[in-house]
Amino acid sequence: MKQMSHSIACKLSIIVAPPGYGKSVLASGWLREQSAAIRSGWLTLDKWENDLNRFWGYMIASLEKAIPGIGHQALSLLQSTRVMSIEHLIILFINDLCSIEEPVVIVLDDYHLIDSEEVHRSLNQFLERMPVHVSLCIVSRTNPPLPLGAFRAKGQLNEVGVEDLKCDEEEVVSFWSARARIPLSEQQAAQLVLRTEGWIAGIQLASIASGGHLENTLAHYSGSHRYVSDYLMEDVVVHLTEEARRFLFQTSILERMNGELCAALAGAGKGRQLLAFLKRANIFVVGLDDEGCWFRYHQLFREFLLSRCAQELDEDIRVLHQRASSWFEKNGYAEEAARHALLAEADEKAAEMIQDDTVILFKKREIASTSLCGLTARETEVLKSLCAGLSNKEIAEQLVLTVGTVKLHLNRVYSKLGVKGRVHAIEKARHL
Repeated sequence: MKQMSHSIACKLSIIVAPPGYGKSVLASGWLREQSAAIRSGWLTLDKWENDLNRFWGYMIASLEKAIPGIGHQALSLLQSTRVMSIEHLIILFINDLCSIEEPVVIVLDDYHLIDSEEVHRSLNQFLERMPVHVSLCIVSRTNPPLPLGAFRAKGQLNEVGVEDLKCDEEEVVSFWSARARIPLSEQQAAQLVLRTEGWIAGIQLASIASGGHLENTLAHYSGSHRYVSDYLMEDVVVHLTEEARRFLFQTSILERMNGELCAALAGAGKGRQLLAFLKRANIFVVGLDDEGCWFRYHQLFREFLLSRCAQELDEDIRVLHQRASSWFEKNGYAEEAARHALLAEADEKAAEMIQDDTVILFKKREIASTSLCGLTARETEVLKSLCAGLSNKEIAEQLVLTVGTVKLHLNRVYSKLGVKGRVHAIEKARHL
C-alpha cells in the first residue's frame, strides 16, 4: 500500500499494468484502509460508458452511497429533456464537491475500455477544476490519454506501475499460505517469483495447479500450462485484432525485438506500428533499455505464444527464423543469427556463422587447456581447429594425427560438452 500513500495529496493517481497484476485489488484495499478518513466512490467501467451522459451519470452516482445527495442537481438535469452542456454539468458537480469537508476519492476502474475523445476531454476539464480535497484514481491497462506530463511536472500525479505491483518472495509466501494452504519455502518462493516475474495471476494459477504436488508444479510450470494459456487467451489475445494477434505469434520466436527486427518478420509497414501498439496497450511487453529501443515479452506470455504458434499461424515457422537470422546477421549479431539459423534448420549456414564468430573470440582471449569442461590440452586443440572450420583430415594434418585419432578426440569433446555434433560443439564453445 506504500505506493498509494501520496494519492490523497495528488489530483490524479494512475494504476497501470497488464491484466492479472492486482490493480483493482490494490486500489480497493487502499480505500478500505482509508475508509475512516475519506469519502469515496467506485465506478467499474465498460464499453457502454463511452456515452458521455452515461459516463457522467454513473460517475456522479458512484458517490451517492458515501455522500447522500451529492450531484443531485446534475443528475436531475441528465435525466431531464433539457439541453445542457457537459461543462455546465461538471460545474454543478464540482460545486457540490466544494461543500464536502472531508477528502474525497473517486476511482475509475477499467478505464482502458474508454476510447471516447469526448469523455477524455470532459474528464480533463473536471481534473482542471477539481477542488484540492478531491482526488481521482484511474485503474487501467494503459496510460489514460490525459496530460500526464503536466500533472507530473506540477507534482499532482501519483503513478503506480508494474514494478510496484510485482510480488516479491515474502509476499508470495504469504499469498501461497493463504490461498493454497501449502507451506512454501523461501527457495520455492524465489523460484516462483523468477518463473512468473512477480505476476500475481501467474502465481495464483500456479497455486491452483499445484494441488498436492508442489515440487512437480514448480519444476514444470510455464506459459504453456493450460491454466495460464486459457487465462491469456481469454483475457488478452481474443480482445485484439486479427492483425495484432498474428504479429504476437510471429514475433514470439524472438528473445528480444526492436521495430526494425519486427518489420523484418511482419512486414515493413506493420512491424514498427504493431510493436508501438503493443507497448501502448501494455500487452506484456518489457523494455530492455532506457532508450526505448529493445523489448521482450514477459517470459510466461512468450511461452504461451510459442506453445500455440504452429496452430495459430498459416506460415512455416522456419521461414520466420530465417528472416530473424538474416536481420541479426546483417546487423552484426552473430550469436543470435546463428541460433535462428539452427532453428530454421539451416545447419550449414549456422555452422559458418558460429565458426566465423568463434574464431574471433578465440583470437580475443586465451583459453586454458583445462577451462573447457575438463578437456585435455589435445582435445582443446582439436576443438579450436574445429571452430576454425577445418575438416577432420585438415585437423589431422595440422596436429600430426591420424584421422581416426581426430575422430576419437572429437567424440570425447562431444561427450564432455554434452553435445551431439560439430555445429553444436562450436556453439557450445563460444560460451566457455
